[in-house]
Amino acid sequence: MGLVGFSFRWLTFPQALGLTLAAVALNRWIMPVVTPFLLRPGESRRGMGGGVVLYPLVVTGLVVAFHDRLELAAAAWGLLAFGDGMASIIGVRAGRIPLPWNGAKTWGGFAAFTLFGAAGALALWWWVSQGRGSNPSVGSSFSTLPVGALVGGFVLAALATAWAESLRVGLDDNVRVGVVGGVAMALAATVSIPGLASLPDLLPRLLWAGPVAVGLALLAALVGGVGATGAWMGALMATAVGVSLGMAGLLPLTVVVALTVAVTRLGRRRKEELGLAEADGGRRGGARVAANLGVATLCALFAVLAPASPFPVAFVAALATAGFDTAATEVGQAFGRTAYSVPRFRRVKPGTEGAISVAGTAAGLLAALAVAGAGWLSGLHALSAIGPILIAALVGSLLESWIASRAPRAAVSHNELLNVLNTAVGAGVAIALVSLGSG
Repeated sequence: MGLVGFSFRWLTFPQALGLTLAAVALNRWIMPVVTPFLLRPGESRRGMGGGVVLYPLVVTGLVVAFHDRLELAAAAWGLLAFGDGMASIIGVRAGRIPLPWNGAKTWGGFAAFTLFGAAGALALWWWVSQGRGSNPSVGSSFSTLPVGALVGGFVLAALATAWAESLRVGLDDNVRVGVVGGVAMALAATVSIPGLASLPDLLPRLLWAGPVAVGLALLAALVGGVGATGAWMGALMATAVGVSLGMAGLLPLTVVVALTVAVTRLGRRRKEELGLAEADGGRRGGARVAANLGVATLCALFAVLAPASPFPVAFVAALATAGFDTAATEVGQAFGRTAYSVPRFRRVKPGTEGAISVAGTAAGLLAALAVAGAGWLSGLHALSAIGPILIAALVGSLLESWIASRAPRAAVSHNELLNVLNTAVGAGVAIALVSLGSG
């Protein structure tokens, strides 16, 4: 199906949208009747939630998001079609070594996703881009970048989406890959030549950032903050942050990790009595670490690739939101005697999904303030950005609480997804507020 993306070279936005919506209707109502042998067992019973329907729905979302830059929609579709597809084929047939953070996935599948996803996305982008000038729905994204930068950028995008596909979370991989691939394309469109020119200077940072990141991960594991897979994932992300932002980026990251370990241990006896204590002694796994720090890591990378951008503020805001959420939850469960649901603020039992408390909210604000202060001390943002960062962290956390209160069962099964969502919202709100203030 990914080959259909090559038609975007000639299709306008309304035509591309009509095509993808027709695919949704075909897969939902016609395929189960005419060609049921093409469906996986039980697929037709899942209705709109089945992967065969979610696939064209995700592509429809990409078309809408990139309505005036269909080359980016096609590239993200390439990651989904060729990367995810080949990861399944090669992972099942040739995968032998499991991933540290998800034993059900293999390095063979991960490598296949990266290789074929990058190649497919690059091919689709190049072909569709040739339609600019004659097709008003095709833009000029990446047209000024050198070949080496293009190839490297698409490999990085494929790595990010391969990582998203490999996470052990209760969300269909079509959605994960489509969303992360689309975000990667949108962020990549902000990359500038000056940012690329600064990349060679980053190589020496790797020589110290890697060991420092491994040391921080081992320390977090020794004090009981993360498990083995969490240490793996934390080391990878801390290395990326160190290489991108230097020690300035590692300071607020360290503050978040320290706060997480500290507040998890607060009032543990009461949390255990209420059945609310973190499993495995509070040690976070790889998926949890990735969900909490993934958005911040992505912002750190693009803070280098897009100079004079608000991504440093977004980086700190994402970390502040993660710190707010963790502190509010842990302190609220340990010391909050009265809890309220969001958004009606009715009194509920402490520990109820999505509930907030005065103690927890105060602790969350203090945690976010500590992270924002570390970002200011590191020179990542001005003193005037601390207020917008606090507001962003509060908005992101309240949104997560509202969603959890509306769908408590889904919140438990999709906890990692909610963590990604609230940090992404925190980063986005901070960017908007800082941009409005500077404007």
